[in-house]
Amino acid sequence: MTVRPTIGRARLRSLGRATQGNASRRPPAGRIVGGWQRGHARGHIMHQGSPRDQESAFARTSAMYASKTTETAARPIRRSGFTLIELLIVIAILLAIGGLVVTSLLPRGDQAKLDLQRVQLNLLSGAFQQFRLDLGRWPSEEEGIEVLWKQDTLEDDNDYERWRGPYLEQPVTEDNWGNELVYHFPGEIRGESYYDLVALGPDGEEGSDDDITNHDRLRGADGEMAEDSDFGALGSDGGGPGGN
Repeated sequence: MTVRPTIGRARLRSLGRATQGNASRRPPAGRIVGGWQRGHARGHIMHQGSPRDQESAFARTSAMYASKTTETAARPIRRSGFTLIELLIVIAILLAIGGLVVTSLLPRGDQAKLDLQRVQLNLLSGAFQQFRLDLGRWPSEEEGIEVLWKQDTLEDDNDYERWRGPYLEQPVTEDNWGNELVYHFPGEIRGESYYDLVALGPDGEEGSDDDITNHDRLRGADGEMAEDSDFGALGSDGGGPGGN
């Protein structure tokens, strides 16, 4: 005779209730462990759910990363380089330096013009001297400087055969400041036996202190012209050896 263990009805009822309670506490299929809020914040799905749930979670995660990318791209990027104000300041400094350089060079430029003007008057004086040797006279004031290179400006037809010009390779009618050279005969500086050739200088006015003439070499250290008695030893061109 086999003896089977028996369980009381009360014990069976207790086991049944416990089994039902555990089944009610088991998470359903497809539910995310830890709740949707915590799982979404971490960006991970703790429990594999249905395909629709997976697709929805992936779409939301992609949207989150796309939003962060857009926000980063929208931030202003500071570029290296000069601003407009900085460039204007640099240009102003360069202009100021350039102005100082030009100002410092102006006196030297004026002195160079003065020196070149004296050389020009000396060349013209040599041409006048050659004209006088050929024709026996100085050009008249009407003939002017142009008679040194233009034969048709001669007033006396008898002088055509004796004119052996041109006496200058290049015509010269202006000083280094763009003013017309002034020719006077009879002269006013040394007398009627001489001519006056005047460069008006920077101010362009005759008779001012900056005039340059073919007689400048006759001035003393004080700037005054030599006495008339001293002219006898000088050439008739205003500075070279020779007679009248």
